[in-house]
Amino acid sequence: MATGLTFTGTLMASASLLLSSSQATPLVIAQGGPNGSRIYSIAVSTNSTTAANHLLAVSSSAGSARLGVLAVTANSGHTAGTATFDFFGNALFAAVFQKQKDANGVPYYNIPPNTFLTMQTSASVFLSSGTTSSIHVNGEFY
Repeated sequence: MATGLTFTGTLMASASLLLSSSQATPLVIAQGGPNGSRIYSIAVSTNSTTAANHLLAVSSSAGSARLGVLAVTANSGHTAGTATFDFFGNALFAAVFQKQKDANGVPYYNIPPNTFLTMQTSASVFLSSGTTSSIHVNGEFY
């Protein structure tokens, strides 16, 4: 199975987006391009000392649907030996992110036009006070 990734559309910016310690309002982390978008990875690093819940959802003008909630490992990507948290590779999200694969076997998630992926912290376990989570999304627009 191939492990390489060849982009066929316009590369989506992989800028870091920040969730604040009590981000209860959804933050758009990716959007569908004019012909849709394909997401290849979503990774989160945090300097929080608590394993805060991060809620991932898909939304459009029709409303919002929760994809799931994961507790992001405390200090992931900020402490030596603690890896950045991988939403795509997490077994709890396999039903969403591991079903579709391109011709090279690389998993992806399609976002239709006028549709958004959002993330927020969950009221049950927020980030530690004064800390943030950086969200890194890689994909392409079609």
